[in-house]
Amino acid sequence: MDTLLNQRRMELAQQLIGQGNHARGIDLLKEVLSEDPQHAVAHSMLALALLATRRVHAAELEAELGLSSDPDEPVALYAAGHVYLARRKIDKAKGVFEDLLRIEPDDPNNHRAIAKLHEIQGDRDAAGRALEYALELDPEDYRSMVALGEHYLNCGRIDDAGRLSREALSEQPESVDALVLAGSAALRRGEVAAARDLAISALRIDPADRDALALMSGIKARQNPVLGLWWRYSTWMGGLGDGRAIVVLLGAFVVYRLATLVTADMGYATASGAIQVAWLGIVAYTWFGPMLFERSLRKELQSVTLNKEF
Repeated sequence: MDTLLNQRRMELAQQLIGQGNHARGIDLLKEVLSEDPQHAVAHSMLALALLATRRVHAAELEAELGLSSDPDEPVALYAAGHVYLARRKIDKAKGVFEDLLRIEPDDPNNHRAIAKLHEIQGDRDAAGRALEYALELDPEDYRSMVALGEHYLNCGRIDDAGRLSREALSEQPESVDALVLAGSAALRRGEVAAARDLAISALRIDPADRDALALMSGIKARQNPVLGLWWRYSTWMGGLGDGRAIVVLLGAFVVYRLATLVTADMGYATASGAIQVAWLGIVAYTWFGPMLFERSLRKELQSVTLNKEF
C-alpha cells in the first residue's frame, strides 16, 4: 500500500469536491479505499461527497463505515452527523455532534453543525446562539458569517443579513454562498436589479449551484407575476413533502367535485360550468407553467454562460 500516493489522492479529492467536481473526487476516494478499506477519513469524505450528490442511502453506509473504523475521528463524527440529519435521524445526529463537540469544542464547523440540528428541531434561538458562538471563535471565518446571515434572513433581520454578506464577501469575494445571501437580502428589500446582478455573479462562478439558481428563479418570479404564481405554488408544494402534497392535491380535487355536483344539483348550471372551466384552467396552468418558467429562466441564464466564456 502506497501511503504517500493515498495521501495525495485524499488531498486532490478534497480539492475537487470543494470545487464541485464530486464525481472525480468520489472516484479518487474509492481508489484510496480499495487499498485501505479501514480508512476512516476516506469513508467519511466519501459520505459527504455522496450526500452532496443526494445519494443519501449510500452516504449513510459510508458514514457508518467511517465511524466503525474510528469512533473518535472528528471527520467521521462530522460526516455521520450530517448524514443522519439528511436522513432525519435526529437522535443519532445529536449523539455524534455531542461527541464531536467534546473532542473539538473550539472548531467553528462543529458549532455550525449543531446550529443546523437546532434549526431542524425548530429551536431558532439555540441555532442563533450556536452560530454567533461559531463566529466568536473565528471572527474572520466567512462561512460562519454566511451561516449566521442566513439565520438572520430567516428571522427577518434583513439588514443584519446584508451586513454579514458584505463582511463575508470582503473575506472571500468569490464565495457563491455569500453572493447568494447578499442577493437574497437585496431581493427581500425589493432591490430586484441588485439581486439579479449578485445572482449572475454567483452563477458565473458555479452555474450549477442550486441556491444561486433558486435565487434567480425568485427574481424571475418577482419580475413576472404570472409565472411567479406558479413558482410560489411549486415552492410551497415542494416544502410539504410528497405525502402531504398528495393529500393537498386529492383534497383540492374532492372540493372541486363536490362544488360542481352541489351547484349542479341546486340548479346553478352556469356556476357549475364556471367551476369546471376554472379547474381546467388551473390544471392547464400547472401543466404548462413549469415549461414556460424553465424557458424564461434558461433565456436569462444564456447571458451568464456567454459572459463566463469571455
